[in-house]
Amino acid sequence: MELENIDKSYSRSKKAIDKSGKLMTNIEALKKEVKTLTRQLENIQLEIIRAREDGDSAKVKTLEASKKAPKTALEAKKKQLEKLNNIVQQNETAITVQMTELSRDPALKAHLNDVIGKKFSRKLVAFQKDKEEKTKQNETLTYIQEAAKKNPNIMYSLSQIEKYTTLAAKLKAIIANPAKSTAEKSQAQTDLIAAQNSLAKSRSNLARLLKGKVTREVIDKISSYEELGKMIKFNNKHIAGINKQIANYEKALENIGHESPLRSAPSSDRSDDSSRPTRTSTQRHNLPAEQPKWWQFIKRFKNWNARRKTETTRQEESTPVSDTEKKKFKDSMKYDVVKDYEEKVAADLLKQAKAQNKQAADRDRDD
Repeated sequence: MELENIDKSYSRSKKAIDKSGKLMTNIEALKKEVKTLTRQLENIQLEIIRAREDGDSAKVKTLEASKKAPKTALEAKKKQLEKLNNIVQQNETAITVQMTELSRDPALKAHLNDVIGKKFSRKLVAFQKDKEEKTKQNETLTYIQEAAKKNPNIMYSLSQIEKYTTLAAKLKAIIANPAKSTAEKSQAQTDLIAAQNSLAKSRSNLARLLKGKVTREVIDKISSYEELGKMIKFNNKHIAGINKQIANYEKALENIGHESPLRSAPSSDRSDDSSRPTRTSTQRHNLPAEQPKWWQFIKRFKNWNARRKTETTRQEESTPVSDTEKKKFKDSMKYDVVKDYEEKVAADLLKQAKAQNKQAADRDRDD
């Protein structure tokens, strides 16, 4: 397979469609003109109908004549639009052909799977790092919450922080308000310095009461006791999103025969299959067997069939490819066609993984 020739053909097709977006811009402009001319003719036709109802034959004749120019213009615009759409269609077809050509080479596919595998592995490591940071933040914020419940002095320091944070915000608003007088702004400047000093003192008191167990960097971000709960809730939502991303990327790696870098890394908060409740739990041992509904049989069959097709595809694609064959595509990423194809394959892998994980979640709910 001559990547250089494929790339040249691909670049020509892509350039024809996407050069500064000019072609697509022209198509959109023509669509608007066609719409405007069509409405113009429709309005004239409505006037003709009314004129006929009024028996005004002279007006009908004038209106019929006025249709000629927009009708001619509409036909011309439609032809131009059709011509440009054909150009797009032809080049999109050519691009599809070039992508299909790439998909037929198992050595290139194996090389790209390695590229995607490394990219996805880096993503997973970044996701895990982010998750651990948010988890650690929540541990700290929860510690402050619990300490405030037990120690009135800590709760008082938090209320003072809220008081002076709110006051500082109000004073800054006065200073930035063009409607306020120079005297008002000057007084606000003086009061702001005092409020900021009191805020800093309150934060120092909180740090002292927490006995160095919480960094000043964290304390400086707190604005109230209520804010602690909001920050924890936000972090939990963020962590839930990260968990979904991790599950999708790990499934995508599994589908191309790569192992997740997180599988070998111990982490107390990583969810795995062993943490899921099973159907054989002691709480359900003595319950009578629940008969599945008819629609559950159908849904299970569809899920089984989807899994079977996925496994068949995976087996078909798992033909061994030697490192020597893969190495001949070492410099392939310099070609736009390969870079775009790699992005497409990566996106398709994630889309497939997301669908598989959703099916698994649906099966768990059904079971």
